[in-house]
Amino acid sequence: MATIATKPSTWHGPCSTQSGSNTDEPPHASWDLNIGDAQSWVRAVKTCAEECPVRALCIASRQEFYPYSNPGGVIWAGVAYSESGRVLDADGLRRLAAVQRNKPFRGRPRRPASESTRVA
Repeated sequence: MATIATKPSTWHGPCSTQSGSNTDEPPHASWDLNIGDAQSWVRAVKTCAEECPVRALCIASRQEFYPYSNPGGVIWAGVAYSESGRVLDADGLRRLAAVQRNKPFRGRPRRPASESTRVA
């Protein structure tokens, strides 16, 4: 049976704010789709894909840590991945941001039931 390699929990990419860089970048610079917003994610994808001097290292790391699957909830080597590992384009990132904005409201009625519609 083949062993699937995944990244260690302590691993951080060279562009991560947690990797020891002393920048004043906002938290979305860690390329994490659980923080930030659609605008910062689209900017991060563009920056990574067009300006990153170590992108080749990221591509190699991504292929090493996820040879048979995709990472989840991150922007890695200029590609955004959903929590389930699906590749997201700019529109997909905007949809994800809209879903995340509305999470606290899910499962709650939009307006209280009126007296006439309440069940006794």
